Amino acid sequence: MEGLGIGARFILGRRRSLRAGARELIGYPVVLHDCSAEHSMRLQEIGLGRERGLGCGIFVPHKKIGGTE
Repeated sequence: MEGLGIGARFILGRRRSLRAGARELIGYPVVLHDCSAEHSMRLQEIGLGRERGLGCGIFVPHKKIGGTE
């Protein structure tokens, strides 16, 4: 995100894996917070990570996440 010029804090979840043909893809759920509306929209448009074309790295917006204040 830093390379995209996007500032936000994040929380990583537990490691997840999935199969795509013969490949095993490894990823982590990510919760972003303290992100401006402009940066949030940009991330939702471009996604995050190299496997976003397979449906990884999509964003589901939330208005508030408990415990991140």
